[in-house]
Amino acid sequence: MPNHHHHHRHHVTGNLPSPPKRSPKLLSIFLKFIVMSLILSLFLLFIGLAAIILLHLLLAGSFLHRRRRRLLSRSPAPRASTLSLPDIQNHLPPFAYSAAGESPSAADDCSICLEGFNEGEICRVIPVCDHVFHARCVDRWLTKVPNCPICRTRIRFGAGGASDSVDGDDEIKFLWAMGVGR
Repeated sequence: MPNHHHHHRHHVTGNLPSPPKRSPKLLSIFLKFIVMSLILSLFLLFIGLAAIILLHLLLAGSFLHRRRRRLLSRSPAPRASTLSLPDIQNHLPPFAYSAAGESPSAADDCSICLEGFNEGEICRVIPVCDHVFHARCVDRWLTKVPNCPICRTRIRFGAGGASDSVDGDDEIKFLWAMGVGR
């Protein structure tokens, strides 16, 4: 009888279902899904960070632009007091350029047009700083910007010609260096 009982036990264990085997193909698809989800999450995270940084830069730039405009609206514009052509011609007398050294400056070329001075060419000298330019070049320049093209010294005409007064020059030079009025 014990033999029969043992046989019955063997028969019961033989009927139990074996644990389900996982398919390697299904596991591979599942791992690919997880890896792609992680990559997509990281990509979206970086896109979000880039968008936040870009938004910050745009807002900061807009703020600085508005601040600069506000500062400029409070300060006098450098072009507000340009010089008239008759004033320039009356207060800055022309002279004929001479390479022999009779010219007021040792410059060999005009800093406005970057062309060299030719013998007998009509030029003008700015008395405050002694810079020399072609008359046609400096006339055009000073009708737009009342400063020396080289050193940015402010040119003002008083009763006796171009004055040596440089009031407000620091502010003008600062605004010029910041790119204002270009």
